[in-house]
Amino acid sequence: STDTPISGLAATSSSPTELGQVTSFNATVTAGDNISYAWNFGDGNSSTSQSPNHTYAATGIYTATVTATNGQGGQLASTTVIVANKVIEVRNNTFSPTDVTVNPGALVVWKRIEGFHNVRADDGSFTSGPVSDTWSTYARTFSSPGEYPYYCEAHGNAGGIGMSGIIRVSGSSSSSKNLYLPNVRK
Repeated sequence: STDTPISGLAATSSSPTELGQVTSFNATVTAGDNISYAWNFGDGNSSTSQSPNHTYAATGIYTATVTATNGQGGQLASTTVIVANKVIEVRNNTFSPTDVTVNPGALVVWKRIEGFHNVRADDGSFTSGPVSDTWSTYARTFSSPGEYPYYCEAHGNAGGIGMSGIIRVSGSSSSSKNLYLPNVRK
């Protein structure tokens, strides 16, 4: 019996994922049988499962590829994986979680689950773009300590009004310094 040629290979993942959490992958085809799968997760690790799970050791943006082969040949598909320090879900006119504390250099990703939304810094220093329902993720690295309030232009406003949130980047800054006082005995 001859294998049915593979067609319509697609690769998906549960990205974006927080560092330390499992990313789930799945390969699907519209046609084909007796298929062998070979995943390359983009970080030196691999799997031969059709729907593997993988935990990345570092934050970043990875390209995961899957090759599906049988006696008739093969197809290749890929999916982009974002591994972040923090993932904020955008849904039901809220950011969840709304108040996030990360270390300097942290990668923060907003994942739009539903609705017409965007992400805009109170001071305009960053934005995911215009309000829409077509974007899926927005990623930004926060390198300097401080507070970064933001909001959705359709459902909130600067100053924590309505649909809003804040990224707090820990570390020394004028607002949070450790003060060491000597022990004074009388």
